[in-house]
Amino acid sequence: MHPHWKILITKAFILSLVALGWTVALQAQNFQVQAVSGEEKLSYAYIYLNGRVCGIADQDGAFNIPHSKLHIGDTIPASYVGARPAFAVYTKELAGESECTLECSPMRCWTRSK
Repeated sequence: MHPHWKILITKAFILSLVALGWTVALQAQNFQVQAVSGEEKLSYAYIYLNGRVCGIADQDGAFNIPHSKLHIGDTIPASYVGARPAFAVYTKELAGESECTLECSPMRCWTRSK
């Protein structure tokens, strides 16, 4: 193999490692909110931040909020049709974590027959 090819391959390998490191670092800067009901992941649940819609969870019930948008004391609710909303308060403890799970319990509707 020609020496120039070895240098190019080595540079490409180093660049791919750097890119992988940046990807992991950027993901670590997000706080993942997981909306669930029991064992079921709540696809497309609404995720709020202090009463304003922040986004919609993906098909796995997950939504990423950049840590930079969160402040101690912020409330992070999740809502889903047919389920009671759930929320977490962003605390110093949560600030050190990368994710939290919000458990939205199912609503029961009772009808009365005559």
